Amino acid sequence: MKGFVKLIAVVVTAAAFAVSCSKDKDSGAVSFDKPAVFIDAPSGMATVGFTLRNIKTLSVTSQPTGWDEPMLDQTTGMLTVIAPSATALEKGTAVESGTVVLAGVTPGGTSVSGVLFVGVVKTVDLSAAGVANSYMASVKETNYLFDVMHKGDGSPLATDHLGVIWKSASGLVQYLQMENGKASFYIGADTEDSNKILKGNAVIGAYDANDELIWSWHVWVTDYDPNDPAVQKTFNGNTFMDRNIGAFSSAVGDPLSMGLQFQWGRKDPIPTPAQWGDTAGKLLWDGNNKSVGFDSKVVVADVATNLVNSIASPTSIIQANSSPYDWYTLESEGDDIGDDRWDDAGAKTAFDPCPRGWRVPVSEPFESAWDGCVAATGNWNTGFTWLDPDTGYWPAAGYRSSNGSWDYNGVIGYYWAASPVHEEGIVGKESAGSGFYFQSDTALSGYTQYRITVMSLRCVKE
Repeated sequence: MKGFVKLIAVVVTAAAFAVSCSKDKDSGAVSFDKPAVFIDAPSGMATVGFTLRNIKTLSVTSQPTGWDEPMLDQTTGMLTVIAPSATALEKGTAVESGTVVLAGVTPGGTSVSGVLFVGVVKTVDLSAAGVANSYMASVKETNYLFDVMHKGDGSPLATDHLGVIWKSASGLVQYLQMENGKASFYIGADTEDSNKILKGNAVIGAYDANDELIWSWHVWVTDYDPNDPAVQKTFNGNTFMDRNIGAFSSAVGDPLSMGLQFQWGRKDPIPTPAQWGDTAGKLLWDGNNKSVGFDSKVVVADVATNLVNSIASPTSIIQANSSPYDWYTLESEGDDIGDDRWDDAGAKTAFDPCPRGWRVPVSEPFESAWDGCVAATGNWNTGFTWLDPDTGYWPAAGYRSSNGSWDYNGVIGYYWAASPVHEEGIVGKESAGSGFYFQSDTALSGYTQYRITVMSLRCVKE
């Protein structure tokens, strides 16, 4: 594929340690400096540093078929892995991936080991053309990079290290590390069909030197290419994706079409239920494959604190129990506080959750991006497919209520636009956001809703 570089990935997994509490001499460890090292060509070499604790003897006990035995230098603490030749890979005498085991024995006879995953992969820099808050990965068995020293609008970050905040499949984002100011991670093949990519969504967080979360990015792993004109839908002057952000299908009635939802003005995605009618969100895991859930925070008087909380707590829904029902401010009279969270005088903002080249649609009440999408011109199946204009399928995912459950899933569709609303007699008044609402017999293109509400989103081309 154009622009891709063939690499050999030498990925270091966490070592399995055997420890005895009876004597110090029975405790030992083998650890590596990095979780991943990459070689730029077949037959090349990758050198990995390692650290030993209380190890008497050390040896390489296995490597993948067709790979030369790694060179071990215990004096310098370096292990050099030698990649197979291109000819060996083409002939099938060498496998593309496997494990290297570095085994040690303590003075007391306890065995410990470090395990390295090695594989022939491509490397793709998702931020090569520019930064964003959401990146799309579409090729299986690939090492992906993106810039973690800048926010989606290009403003700088003091990133010290990274972590997986959540992922929708336990094996989705593997071997995450920070290398030269970029996130580096591996996306593998589907466990049930090795010819396909393992689809899913994930959020990767940037932490400063004090271990404070300072930003995060959404990674959408899918075989869908929104830049293919064949899967775009153009109407009312906008070119829409043919599916919701984070969705894996655009098929009518498919629950995989629901995708992700957002509070108005926030960049952080919230997974929808796995099936129609479910009231709970999908199961999620962190970087240690432990279960992750969403919680709630309450809006406070200080706007700066609310903004910090929204960034530092991507798994929190920020609630407001009184007017103006905005996660950002308690002010309800005469101010347009935070109106530019998704729309800065028509420009994409630092908190826009869409991939590069796409943004949240702009839609003022009574001058909507969805004008003409009325119930009479659509077909209903847990969502609408509009025929005139041709909009494709819009699933009715409902919304996430304040108690954490999904209401009206499969019954009503709620979609955000970037535009704020300041009209007397409209829900939320100074703190409403505009959008689109529909159910089986009604469609409202001039819809408005409180900004704390968690609703669906479909991106438009910039």
